[in-house]
Order: sequence, then C-alpha cells, then structure tokens
Amino acid sequence: MEGNLYICTDNKYFMADMNNLHIGNEVMKVMRMKNMTTMGLAGAVGIDPSAMGKLLKNKYMNTERLVEISDALSFNFFSLYAPTAQLEEELKKKEQDVKDLQWQVADGERKLVELERKIAELEKENKMLKDFLEVLKKR
Repeated sequence: MEGNLYICTDNKYFMADMNNLHIGNEVMKVMRMKNMTTMGLAGAVGIDPSAMGKLLKNKYMNTERLVEISDALSFNFFSLYAPTAQLEEELKKKEQDVKDLQWQVADGERKLVELERKIAELEKENKMLKDFLEVLKKR
C-alpha cells in the first residue's frame, strides 16, 4: 500500500500510484468516474479532441492545462502530488505521539514499582503492629 493514494470523487474511489504518477492516466480515471468523454473534456477546456487525446497519453502535463482540466472535472489533480509531504508530516506527529505514550507507560511502570514497594513496607509494618498488639493483649 506504500506509495498509493486512495482518492474519492463522487463517492467512488480509485487509487493513484504515487511512485509512478502518470497524470494523463489519472485524468482518464476521473473522466470515467464522471462519465466524461475525451471530446467532452476537450470542449470544456477549449482544445481539439485529438489534441486532448494526445495530452492524456502524456505522463506529465503543463500546469495551466492541468488547472483547466481540474476545473472542468471539478477535481484537484495537484492534490495527487502533495499528499506525500502531508502524510510524512502526519507520520512524524504519530511517531511523536507514540514516543509520548511510551514515556507515559514507562513513567506509570516506575510509579507502579514504587507503589508496590510501599505496599510491601506497609504490609510488613502492619504485621509487626499486629504481632506487637498480640504481645500486649497477652500481658
């Protein structure tokens, strides 16, 4: 699953391979989900359908054209490039949360050991006092 991004559009999900992103293929996936033809997208963007067909075969795309296609399909294709940094930041936060929890567990374990030691001391003292009380009762 590493390197994959699951994307939801109109309650339909598809997976973008972040390690080998081919923007033309990703555009075609969204087109299929939105039931848009190459001709329809070409018309929405204002280019010839054959030029759109060639464009969709490309792994990379001009930023201005990608903005136009994003607008036409109501989908931010630029988000396909950004999640890695966002996910790395979330991972760092989660790792810090784990470290914090590990510290809390270790601190709790230290406190538990100290409390168990105190209980043992008090039980010993309690036994001594009971024994002393028994001696006093016998007098």
